This record gives sequence, structure tokens and C-alpha cells, in this order.
Amino acid sequence: MSQRQGMVVRDEDENVQMFYKALELNGPSPGSLIVLNREKEAAEFSIATGLYGSFRTRKTNKFGSRDCARIGPSSLCFCGHHLTSHDLKNINVKCKACSCSKFEFIPSRPEEIGEHWLPLRDNCTCQDQNTLTF
Repeated sequence: MSQRQGMVVRDEDENVQMFYKALELNGPSPGSLIVLNREKEAAEFSIATGLYGSFRTRKTNKFGSRDCARIGPSSLCFCGHHLTSHDLKNINVKCKACSCSKFEFIPSRPEEIGEHWLPLRDNCTCQDQNTLTF
């Protein structure tokens, strides 16, 4: 720990230790738990099928990297159907339930696009974990 103009500044390593201690005591936040469960589901899907999909934002965040989310069986397409409704043997992943010609991922949680702060707003709800509304 160091002093800077009368303020206490913690070392990065100390902040990381505090974060893990808080996580151990309180567990992940409800939104984070949803994202972690989707990541686990997608990883298990990838292992079972040999297919791996991820989504990356085009814009870099304040740390210079692009936020990303793993695509799994419960990921939604713009056509409104899940990934599992699409023909996974076809390179374009055509939908079996409608005329959609290829799977196009639509983020359904703010965390998937790097907007972790959105659920903290009073006017933001992530209803039924699939729909983001304001």
C-alpha cells in the first residue's frame, strides 16, 4: 500500500486479492452467474460437438481489447431461434425452423457486449435472461 496526496492507494495485487476474497464470501453477482453458466454451457457444447463459436465487439474497450462472448446452444439468432435450431453441419448454419439463411448472434445480456454497468440502472431489466429492455 502506498500514499499519494493524502489518499491510500492499493497495489494492483492487493486489489486482486480483495476481489477474490469478496467473491469467495459473496459469490458472483446474479448477472455474472447467468453469464458464467452460459459460458459453461457453451464450453460443454463445444466439447460435445467439436464446434466453437465466439462473438467479439468491433470496438475496443478502455483497456484496448474487444469484449467477447462464447456462442452456445442457448444463444439467440436475429431470426429469434436458438443456435440449436440451426443446421450445424452447414457452413452457413441455416435455420431449420424458418427461412433464416445463417446464424447471426444477437447479444442478450449487457455483459456480453462489455456493458457490465447497465443492469445497475433502474430502468434496465434483463427479463427472463433473454431479453434486454430499457
